[in-house]
Amino acid sequence: MRPRRLLDRCGRPLNFTVRRYPLSAVPPIGSRGGVWRFAKPASDDAIAALRASAPVGIPSSYYNFLRITNGGEGDLGVDPGWFAPWPAEHVVQNNRQYQLAEWVPGLFGFGSNGGGECFAFDFRETGCGRIVTVPFIPLDLREAVVIAESFEQFSLFVGMPPAGGTV
Repeated sequence: MRPRRLLDRCGRPLNFTVRRYPLSAVPPIGSRGGVWRFAKPASDDAIAALRASAPVGIPSSYYNFLRITNGGEGDLGVDPGWFAPWPAEHVVQNNRQYQLAEWVPGLFGFGSNGGGECFAFDFRETGCGRIVTVPFIPLDLREAVVIAESFEQFSLFVGMPPAGGTV
């Protein structure tokens, strides 16, 4: 794939290109310079049950993440700076208990920041599963903030020290 040229606000090319690096060049979670507290990997049964109940379109990279750490918590290199993924066994139940489908249709939660924000897949516009945060109070789609265009992109920030920005 050829690198894309980026344009500034006026449509002029910027003086750099974006290159994609192989995942083998990305340090594994736990060695990215931040804090990450691992949980035991999700069992195949737990992942199969989640796949059967979760919306179609959840990327396989999310299920692969659960095979590394089924829960846990730690630094996140973008705002809000901390990520606590829900264990596979609790994802559907938490979505139901927080009534995400009723209050924020098109979002499917998969974790929190350990405080007042929910991490969710956003299937509203593109169906591609952008990653957003939305406050638990109020659960309102107008408050959703895109923090990554995909789970693959999001996962690169897991275990990185907080940088205080969004992508």
